[in-house]
Amino acid sequence: MAPGKGSAMYATMHRQPDDLRRVLADGWPIARAVGDAVASTRQCWLVGIGTSFHASLAGRWMLREFGVNAHAVTSFDFAAYPEAYPVGPGDSVLLLSHSGARQYSKAALERAASSGANVFSVGGQTAEHPGSGIVLRTTEQETSATFTSSHLAAMTVLAQVSAGAAEAANDPRRDAHEASIDRLPEQVAAVLAREDELLALAERCQSAHTYAVGAGSGEAAALEAVIKCREAAHVRIDALPLEQFIHGPMICLQPEDQVLLVRASGAAAQREADAAQLFATLGSAVFEVGDTTTGFSVPATRETLSPILMTVPMQILAHHLAMLKGIDPDTFRTHEPRFGEAIGALNL
Repeated sequence: MAPGKGSAMYATMHRQPDDLRRVLADGWPIARAVGDAVASTRQCWLVGIGTSFHASLAGRWMLREFGVNAHAVTSFDFAAYPEAYPVGPGDSVLLLSHSGARQYSKAALERAASSGANVFSVGGQTAEHPGSGIVLRTTEQETSATFTSSHLAAMTVLAQVSAGAAEAANDPRRDAHEASIDRLPEQVAAVLAREDELLALAERCQSAHTYAVGAGSGEAAALEAVIKCREAAHVRIDALPLEQFIHGPMICLQPEDQVLLVRASGAAAQREADAAQLFATLGSAVFEVGDTTTGFSVPATRETLSPILMTVPMQILAHHLAMLKGIDPDTFRTHEPRFGEAIGALNL
């Protein structure tokens, strides 16, 4: 039987404001130091897998805003294709892994450590990251298989690192950026308090094929909707960057489908508005999440920080779907023989 609001996912999701407050209270000195180091390197590789890769995508935007030559890459690609992702002295690597236990997270960290680059990592309170010069800590190990707080905390840590880079560059926007970061816990709490507003969307997701799309930094939140909804509720939701969806896949849209559009103020705003009109003209329902929308609005923040707030509605949606379908969001289906045997035979 599904635990509903008694699930570990639900409890952890609603613990996020307190977790972010602790990260911000404890983490500024070390994050500034890492930001200062990253700012002086030739390039910075942000490396992660699964949800941690989405944090890497978000972090790329945060760091590039303040002049860091940042790139996001999956742990597998970074470890398996060294010729495609060159790294050496003068570079920096920021690896993200909540547990530190995944095969290719370990391999990526080993490669980074042997390269002569500055190596840093972001992980849970008890994660072991051998080879990392500094480990920036996030949350306690999550007991639900559907990670929530560790992801938001990782993105918040990357935001702190970007503030350190802004300070190193003497960027005049640094004070406003840091103030925006400090507001995140209260803003996340405000979004969580409105969870019931997303129930109707979840109900439609049960019968409608749902496509999540986002542009710019919003892409990371749209992609995270797929991982969260599939992990928690085994729902067939798809996601693509907005422009990729428009250039081909949208031809599959049917009137009974719906589009979950992540909208943030910034350079993509007009394109997102045009896309919303396109999808509506095709007859598909459009549900918008953003700081400039009449759909599900999130508090306004800097565009590069918006994935942190935009991700929370995706978490809520995933939990609603799990409850509606009577599915336990905490298990990763390892209690089912088919999945348990298959996953047990694979070195994740």
